[in-house]
Amino acid sequence: MVAERLAKAMMLFDALLRRLIRKGNLTVIDSAGRRHSYGEQAGVTTPVTIRFTDRATPLRAAFNPALELGEAYMDGRLIIEQGDIRAFLDLVGLNTHWDDDDPVRLRVWRPWRSSGLLETWNWARKARRNAAHHYDLSSKFYALFLGEDLQYRPSRPEAAILARLKNEH
Repeated sequence: MVAERLAKAMMLFDALLRRLIRKGNLTVIDSAGRRHSYGEQAGVTTPVTIRFTDRATPLRAAFNPALELGEAYMDGRLIIEQGDIRAFLDLVGLNTHWDDDDPVRLRVWRPWRSSGLLETWNWARKARRNAAHHYDLSSKFYALFLGEDLQYRPSRPEAAILARLKNEH
């Protein structure tokens, strides 16, 4: 069952890379250790080999590769075994034509671009939640560095703040 799900996840990612990587050489090693090769074997760029450390990343990357592959690299779920991150980005850039002259490939690599308006729209409810999360702080917090009436006092010494903290605990 697990092997079957891994195979399906890699099938989707495999289909994406077969459409995307035409120039250069990319080898992907899945979490089971199987190797998948894409592009020309004698490429115009440095050959790159990446390894997935978990089963879920290829599936998530199949739906949004530009986001998921970057996050996977930063989280350690994608390891570059041959080449480096720059060589990997050069290979992807070579095949996606970052200057937007190949809209079909860009739609594959960055699927959210077609629905960009909906994603960047500032929904009022979401904006309120975000503001509340970042700015709704208790009066106790402000009392640490403001006066009793919560007004700014420019000459308030740090010792008074530390004393106030000690008294509360």
